[in-house]
Amino acid sequence: MLSKVACATVLAPAIAIVTSVVTGLLVLVMLAITASFHGANLWQMLWTLPHPFRIATVMLGNIPLYVVWALPTVGWLMLCSAWARGKPFLWALIIPVGTGIVVSWFNLMGLFNLSDKWFWGNVVGRALLSVFPGGWIPGQVSHDIASKFGQAAGDNHQILANMLDLTHNYAVLVTPQFLIGAMAGVAMLAGAIWFRRWRDDS
Repeated sequence: MLSKVACATVLAPAIAIVTSVVTGLLVLVMLAITASFHGANLWQMLWTLPHPFRIATVMLGNIPLYVVWALPTVGWLMLCSAWARGKPFLWALIIPVGTGIVVSWFNLMGLFNLSDKWFWGNVVGRALLSVFPGGWIPGQVSHDIASKFGQAAGDNHQILANMLDLTHNYAVLVTPQFLIGAMAGVAMLAGAIWFRRWRDDS
C-alpha cells in the first residue's frame, strides 16, 4: 500500500515534471528555429534564459511538500478502497459531500463559531482535492504566509515571486491547516493498512 502512495505522490509528479520540462524546451527550440527562418535570432536569449530551469528546480523541490499536502486525499481514498467492498470511489465522494450537505443544512458549524464555508474548504476540500499541486498557496494558507513575509495583499508580483521561492512554499509546514491535514492523512493510511490486514486475515 505504501508503494502505491509513493508512486502516486512521488514517482508520478516527478515524471510529469520531467516530461513537461522536456516538452517546454522542445517548444522553445522549435520557436527559435522558426524565428531564425524569419530573420530573428532567439538562440542567444534561449541559452541565457534561466526561467525554465528555475521553475523545474522549484517544482522538483516541492515534491516532498506535495507528498505531505496530498496525504489527506491519498489517505482518504486508500481508506475507502480498503473499507468499501464495492464502488470505493463513489463512497469516497458521497461521504464527505453528504456530510458537508448535512452540516450546511443544520448549520452545525455555528456551534463552534465557524462557518459552513470553513467545513467545505478544510474538511471536504482537503479530503477530495489535496492531490492537486500548489493547493497550499490559495486561500487562508497563502494569506498567513503572506503576512509572515510582510507583503501587501495586492502585491501580486511579490506573490508570484514567492511562489517560486522554496523557503516561501515550505513555510506552510507550520500552519495548522497543513499539520492537521498531514496527521489526518497518516491516521487514515494507518486505518487503510489495518483494514487490509484484517481482510487478509479473515
